[in-house]
Amino acid sequence: MPLPFYVSPSDMGGFLTCRFKWDLSSPNRQSLRHRSSPRFYLTAGTALHAALESMANGEWTLVDPVSVAKEVIDTEREAKIEAYRHEYGFKPWAQELEQFEADAEFTLDLVSQYFEQYPVGHELDDQGLTYIATEVPFKIDITDKLDDPKRQVFYVGTIDAVAVDENDRLFIVENKSYSAKPESDDLMFHFQSTGYAVAIEMLTGQPIAGGLYNGVAKKLIKPPKVLKSGKISVDKRQSTTSQEFLKTCRAIGANPNSPEYAEFLQFLQARELAGDTRFFYREKFFYNEAQKESWLQDFYKVANEMVGDPRIYRTIPYNGCGKQGSDCWYSDICRSAHSGGDVDYILDKRYTVGSYGTFEEVTGIEPTPVSSIDELKELLRGATWTATT
Repeated sequence: MPLPFYVSPSDMGGFLTCRFKWDLSSPNRQSLRHRSSPRFYLTAGTALHAALESMANGEWTLVDPVSVAKEVIDTEREAKIEAYRHEYGFKPWAQELEQFEADAEFTLDLVSQYFEQYPVGHELDDQGLTYIATEVPFKIDITDKLDDPKRQVFYVGTIDAVAVDENDRLFIVENKSYSAKPESDDLMFHFQSTGYAVAIEMLTGQPIAGGLYNGVAKKLIKPPKVLKSGKISVDKRQSTTSQEFLKTCRAIGANPNSPEYAEFLQFLQARELAGDTRFFYREKFFYNEAQKESWLQDFYKVANEMVGDPRIYRTIPYNGCGKQGSDCWYSDICRSAHSGGDVDYILDKRYTVGSYGTFEEVTGIEPTPVSSIDELKELLRGATWTATT
């Protein structure tokens, strides 16, 4: 009996982006991973997510968000050092960790900045929403929806968060860090968030009204520059805010109401009133039934291809597969395979089959239609959802 096939939004995204890379990396295919990290990078989003989840779950009475993020970073550092030592027989030099440590410092500052903007316990107040659950995993049997698959197929995933508004309407929350602000028109049609909305409805029978993109820019707010003259710079290109400007005024004893600062302060306040997306970007969007049904039909079509006997070919983006492009970590295999190189040598020296090669079969409560938000909150306390469609 073949192992079950698990279709997740991220795995499907990999399939749609580059089938060659998907075939190498997917837990449903070859499930290759590097024997050791190809470079000392820090997954900043993981630490940020951990802090957001911890605070949304009410743990702010026990621990602060920066400490949560620091614990994640410390664990990741130790794992990478151990992987390096296993590969080379000795610990990395301090210079090799310089970028990791710089990224770690930046990430902790970013977490601190986020919770200054959105105080713990009130993170979604400005959107009229309240968290009711975070990090909700699910498993839905879609075998009978596909074209005669030769193995059992599940739709799986983990939802960042579910929130409710004052009218008991449900929203999916997507916590994202970004370098470039997304287009608002694209958010309501985002494949992953729409898929999560559909999953919640499959599991509970409760409709999802919409979603919230909770974006955190990978950019730190800085105090305005203090010139040699002792005055505060009014250069509008600075990465500062009206709050930081007022802090600096207090620190150096400057009068924020001075005429020489009036235009600059007014500029900062007007930009923030209009929505200063240099550091944070939140956008609420709404679904309709036709949109969710359209997503579901596309989902089944792609899943049919993935589970069947898909054609495997590479897709090279216009800006390439290197660090300036898609930054594909499997490019060494790809380039060797398509230029007559020794692929087996690369596989033997640099890769192994990941321990995640087969998704662990999740267990938990059965699908339970609910009739109220209070019932849904109770249901969400379960660790894992399973369902058949």
